[in-house]
Amino acid sequence: MDTKGWTRDAAGYMNLWEYYQTNAYMEYSTTTLGDDGKVILWSSHMTMGEDLLRLSKEKYVIQYWGSTEDEEHKEQLRNMVDRGYRVIMSNYNELYLDCGYGAWVGDGNSKFLNWCAPYKSWHQIYRTNAQTWLLDNYGIEKSRSAELILGGETAIWTEQASDSDILAKVFPRTWAYAERLWTNPEQGETAGDIGTWQEAEGRLMYLTEIMKHRGVPSNTMKPEYCNQNDGACVLESSSSAGEYVTSLLTVVTLLLSL
Repeated sequence: MDTKGWTRDAAGYMNLWEYYQTNAYMEYSTTTLGDDGKVILWSSHMTMGEDLLRLSKEKYVIQYWGSTEDEEHKEQLRNMVDRGYRVIMSNYNELYLDCGYGAWVGDGNSKFLNWCAPYKSWHQIYRTNAQTWLLDNYGIEKSRSAELILGGETAIWTEQASDSDILAKVFPRTWAYAERLWTNPEQGETAGDIGTWQEAEGRLMYLTEIMKHRGVPSNTMKPEYCNQNDGACVLESSSSAGEYVTSLLTVVTLLLSL
């Protein structure tokens, strides 16, 4: 850094980072990519603010792992799209599959959960739509975001996953996201409309059964009774939910009294 005249502060270290990134790309391009090769780079301080301009739009695709709820992270995503960078979505508040389990280091938050809690259900993941989010939050038209949002990827880290449980944590949530990415139907206004999780549920359950018979396990979506009696397990309101719980407790009480 001294040889190049870079100061030993944040700006100087960003220069060093850019120097490393440029040379790493050149080495990889020479050995693997060729002249027109592109690489995927996860979002970081290098992709924030004016530092983003250190990266060539022709060479880099940014995989965005920040939140779509946190203001600082949101601004980073907007900055990427506004400047015409291509993006892959892996925002942790919707697409991290290891969230919501017990903390493995320290005691996590007050509920002893890991840092990115809560758990992301398949229903939430199915509703994830980056194009709609950009339109609603920043007025970026879908025709524009469709050119720049190349797709998305669910992510799971192996601090709390192994070959004994990883498939159940990945599926069926990743299948739900796959349908969202492939078809991306407009969100319906009422339950059961095209684009709602209720309308997609039957297809997802059918796929889950097919994959189970092919040796690919997944997390159980609902009891077998619900599979055999379509619509019987839908709770229309909080009052009906209360009635369901009351009925269930009654049945349990009767069984215990036998």
